[in-house]
Amino acid sequence: IEKMLAPTSTINGYDDESWTQLHVTPNDGTSSSKPISQAKFCLGVERGFSDPNGTILKIAKLIHGPDALTPATDDGDDNNSEVQDIRNSLRMDGQGKYGLLSRGDAEVFLRLPKKGYIDWVWDVAPGYLILKEAGGTMTDVRGRPIDFSEIGGEGRVAKLPDYVEGILGSCGGVFHDALVEAHAKVKEE
Repeated sequence: IEKMLAPTSTINGYDDESWTQLHVTPNDGTSSSKPISQAKFCLGVERGFSDPNGTILKIAKLIHGPDALTPATDDGDDNNSEVQDIRNSLRMDGQGKYGLLSRGDAEVFLRLPKKGYIDWVWDVAPGYLILKEAGGTMTDVRGRPIDFSEIGGEGRVAKLPDYVEGILGSCGGVFHDALVEAHAKVKEE
């Protein structure tokens, strides 16, 4: 990955100076860093898959405060249900979420699938590498590192380890600490 991000040669007619190292939002909590209360959430589009229990909305309220959520609006389905969203958030599908965090366009990412669902390695490992190379952090919901060496064991094929009940990604530092702490508080409720 270092060769991808740092200039080394001309590739397919592109000058080697066209590569730029990605960097996450400064995360040390000093004046060079934005306040945690202004952290932008980067989330998947399908709420029922990435957050079926509404945990991420509760975490956003802890991090951003009481005005974190938009007013409830009709979800457009025929079931008369309403949805809220996080005011300071981006929603998109795919690996692009990790790229946005890696270049400082967002500070936190959460993926909290339904109980018992184990993610496929290809849905996590590429984003993990890109985020880590840019200075960010990705852990399970308890703040433990994701051990990719456990993948491929008997019966596992290409799934993450069983202890990974969800994924927290961030620009790291105080942002990640706040994210892990907020998740723990919400789970205690």
